[in-house]
Amino acid sequence: MHITMKSSVLGSVTVNAMWSLLLTLGAVFLQLHINVEATAAFHCRNSLISDEWREMVLHYVNDKRKRLASGGQVDSTGTALKYAKDMNRLNWDCNLEHIAFQEIAKDCANSQQAQYGKTQAEFKSNAKCEINAATKQILKNWWDEVKKVDMQGDTNYVALSENFAEMANAVTKAFACTYNTCGSKGTLLCLYDQKAATNPAGALYQGDADKANICQACADCVDSLCPQTTTPVEITPSCTDDKMTEDGNKAAQWLHSYYRRLLATGWAKDGKSAYAKPAKKMLELTYDCTAAGGGAQSAAAQTYAAIENCPTADPAPIAGYSMNFKRLKNFTISDTGALEEAITDWWGPLEKIGLGSNLEFSDGSPLTSFANIAFDQTTKFACSVKNCPKIGETLVMCHYNPPITDGEYIYEAGKVCSGCGKLNKKCSSPPGLCI
Repeated sequence: MHITMKSSVLGSVTVNAMWSLLLTLGAVFLQLHINVEATAAFHCRNSLISDEWREMVLHYVNDKRKRLASGGQVDSTGTALKYAKDMNRLNWDCNLEHIAFQEIAKDCANSQQAQYGKTQAEFKSNAKCEINAATKQILKNWWDEVKKVDMQGDTNYVALSENFAEMANAVTKAFACTYNTCGSKGTLLCLYDQKAATNPAGALYQGDADKANICQACADCVDSLCPQTTTPVEITPSCTDDKMTEDGNKAAQWLHSYYRRLLATGWAKDGKSAYAKPAKKMLELTYDCTAAGGGAQSAAAQTYAAIENCPTADPAPIAGYSMNFKRLKNFTISDTGALEEAITDWWGPLEKIGLGSNLEFSDGSPLTSFANIAFDQTTKFACSVKNCPKIGETLVMCHYNPPITDGEYIYEAGKVCSGCGKLNKKCSSPPGLCI
C-alpha cells in the first residue's frame, strides 16, 4: 500500500502505510480557522480526522438550521415552528475542535467543558463501525429532540431538548465536532461558541409568523441564514512559562517526538549509512514547564528569560541542561514556523554528516545540535521563541535534561522499543518511543 501525503517537515513524499503513520506527528501548525465552502481547506490540527467528515457535519447542521429558519421544522404536535429572523450560518472553528478533542482524548471521557455549549454522545466502535453513518445518526438524534416536545408555538427552550437547543441556538456563530474511539466504544463531542439559553425564559431565536421576515436581522441573507465572519476562540496555553502560543508549545513537542521516533524506527537518513540504526529505548520527552519548588523557575521560564531581552551575544545554557540555539533572519515569523525551521536545522547534521556505526558523542562535534535532540537518556525539555524587531531576528532556544556529555552514546542501537520494559515503560503506538 502506498500513500502520498504532505508533511510540513518533509514536503510531499510517497511512502508505505507504516511510514505514513510516522509522519503523522510532523504535520499541522497552519491556519486554525476558515469558513469552508468546499472540501479541502479546514487546516485543523487533527490530521487523523478528514476534511470530508468536517464538511459533512458542517453541512448537516447548517442544513437543519436552514430548515428551522425557513419554517420547515415541526414539533411533537406536527406544528411548524416560527420563521427565524436571526439564524446565523455556522462556521467551523478549529480551536473549538482542538479543545473538544482534549476533552475526550483520554478514555473517551465525558466532557467537563463549561465555557461553551456542548453536545456529546457515545457510539459503538468496532470493525464494522462507519464513522460517517454513526455521526449522522447522532446528529439526527440530537436534532430530532424537537419532534418529541411541544414548543407551544414559541421559540423558547423546552426541557428534554437540550441537544436540539445547542444546535438551533441562533446567536451561535461557530462550532466544531470531533470524535475518538476507545476500544469497543467511541464518543462524539461538539462545542459551540455560545451556550443555548436552556431555561424556560430563554429564546433560541427571534421568531416571526411572517415568512417575509426571515433573516430580517442581517442584510446579506443566504438560504434563510445570516452569514457571519468569526474569529477563532482563544486556547489557553497549557504552559504559560515559555510565553508561546498553545500551537507553538505543541509544535515543539510534536517535532521532538517526530524526529526521535523517526530515528528510533530506523527511518532517519544518515549521511554515512543511508539510514541510522534503530534505537531500543528512545524515551518520549516530557515538556519541562513545572518548577522544582523552593522558588525555582521551570526550564520553560528560564529558557524564555534567556532570550526575553533579545541578546546580541549567544546565551549560555541554563545549569544542568544542554542547549540548542538559533537566530533566524526573520523577526515576524510565528513561533510554530520558527520552531519548525530551527528544529529541522538542528536535526540536519545527521543527514549531512552522519553517524554511521559510531554512536559515541564528542564535545564540539558538528553533530551536537542533533545529539541534544536525539540523546536517549534525555527525559525532559523546554523551548521558547522571541521575535526581536530591533535586531531584525527571531531567537529560538531549547534546553534538554539530562544533557549529553563527552564519551556518552547518543543512543543504544537495537530492536525498536526492546529496551522499554527495563525502564518500566511500554512502546508507543505507532511504535518508536518508550512511554
